[in-house]
Amino acid sequence: YCNICKLWKSLDTDSFHCEKCNLCWLGKKNEFIHCDNCNTCLKKTAFDSHTCIKDSIKNICPICNENMFGNTHPVIPLKCGHYLHLDCYNEYSKYEYKCPLCKKSIYDKLDALWDQIDIEMENSQMPNEYKNWISHIICNDCEIKSFVSYHFLYHKCKTCNGYNTNIIDIIKN
Repeated sequence: YCNICKLWKSLDTDSFHCEKCNLCWLGKKNEFIHCDNCNTCLKKTAFDSHTCIKDSIKNICPICNENMFGNTHPVIPLKCGHYLHLDCYNEYSKYEYKCPLCKKSIYDKLDALWDQIDIEMENSQMPNEYKNWISHIICNDCEIKSFVSYHFLYHKCKTCNGYNTNIIDIIKN
């Protein structure tokens, strides 16, 4: 029983109360560290590599629009520092590879997808009237702006070689 949260806990499940979060967490206390900037507890194994966004767990889940902090649904940090409910992430990641908030890739390795797009791009010729057009793009992953040949489908980042890009402007020559 947690006298602060007024919650009963299962005897066969480890849990602890964090004074800084002011709530109970599932797991062993010695396996977690509280991040004062994120304002949440993180597993020690993920602490050094996590991307910190102040109070990001205190927002609503961008998928289901429910509160993430202080409810019983488990949450997962994305590598960009945003959080989603674990169930929402599991369903969302079946169809999308970008964070719904910042558009950064949620997976570390997308080389196989980029290779598939490379093949599609090689087999997809632009009509003559568009061959001289240039796209000014920004990469959502490396945040570098560049100029590339315009295409209807995709624009490859010259820095990280990914296709997670947005068009800033189109220069029609």
